[in-house]
Amino acid sequence: GGWQDSYGGIVPGFKVLSSEAGPEIQVQTKRLPLSEEWVQEFNSRLLLIYTGKTRLAKNLMDTVLSKWSNRDKEIVDTMDRLVEDSGQCELALTQGDFQAVGEIISRYYKDKMFLSSTTLNDPPVVAAMLHHLDSMIDGATLCGAGAGGFLAILIKQGQDRGHVMKAAKEAVALYHASQPRICACCNDKGGHQPECDCQEDEGEDIMWSWDATVDNTHGLVVTVGEEP
Repeated sequence: GGWQDSYGGIVPGFKVLSSEAGPEIQVQTKRLPLSEEWVQEFNSRLLLIYTGKTRLAKNLMDTVLSKWSNRDKEIVDTMDRLVEDSGQCELALTQGDFQAVGEIISRYYKDKMFLSSTTLNDPPVVAAMLHHLDSMIDGATLCGAGAGGFLAILIKQGQDRGHVMKAAKEAVALYHASQPRICACCNDKGGHQPECDCQEDEGEDIMWSWDATVDNTHGLVVTVGEEP
């Protein structure tokens, strides 16, 4: 386990990575033959958002591995579906079906949440954002195990990137406005303390976005400021 991140970064562009079950990992790589025009269209609709909400990946993976070792039927079925969906995503990519790609990555996200015993309301701000953006996007998923807080969004055809980003910020603002304000020291103690007379924490806007592009030569390129 864990080899997918390294190979994902080393092998450029869109690809399928696989390995047979066994003690020795032997990774097979297959790059998808996609046209430059198609890649440019995909890039124009790909948005990467840092949600500001992170979790400890080790805890998530411990839960997944524990469930897998017990061979619970729902867990095994979900793992099989994840593998099947990777093949379906390959087919949708080669056919240029953006809507199908979006549906598959959203379904993939739901299955990953099930494996880690979390729900689509965790973290709640991401659920609020996706609900707000539902009519503007074909699909979305938290990247990797989801612990890093990076959300990849595939925008619907014809939607303006700036408008989608504005809507995402509005969703976050509405979510925070609906939550009780607790100062930092009380938050560490599990809630507001009667003896505390400090000011409530108004929070801050820690949601960032980048132009994320998939280059056939270099792989995923995330531009921050003027430097990729």
